[in-house]
Amino acid sequence: MNLSLLLEMALEAMPERRVLGGARDGLSYAAFDARVRAAQVKLAQTPAERTAYLGLNSPSLAVALYASARLGRAFAPLNYRLTDAELARLVARTAPAMLIADDDMAARVPAVEGVTVMTRSAFDALPDWHMTGMINALRLDGSVEGLLHQECLRDLDRPVDAP
Repeated sequence: MNLSLLLEMALEAMPERRVLGGARDGLSYAAFDARVRAAQVKLAQTPAERTAYLGLNSPSLAVALYASARLGRAFAPLNYRLTDAELARLVARTAPAMLIADDDMAARVPAVEGVTVMTRSAFDALPDWHMTGMINALRLDGSVEGLLHQECLRDLDRPVDAP
């Protein structure tokens, strides 16, 4: 049993159930999985061996954690309360890594060879799961099962306007 398998089981059993947030603004397992897959594709395009996270608890932390688990990468949550010197020491130990940092904390991250910093707003702006992401994921895991969720199916059912 591993972390990504837990998400797959929950997604299969109850895709519309809310996993994060409230009933009105929360993410369902299907929407959460879509974000995890988009993050997985982005992280897979980097030479990082680990994913680090510097920031407050948010849905982004969970997305990064599950995307890293699917890739078999270590996940290193960094404590934002550390002094700059302590943070610099830990960041150096994570290399090679993709470090996701809250926007207001990104400036605290020292330049370290092998560590790429992405702000949380850039991470959150990764496109939701769409056909391009699905094609990339097919190359990653070799399977289409479970990739087509309701938003994707709705997009495919819409008529295309003739020019």
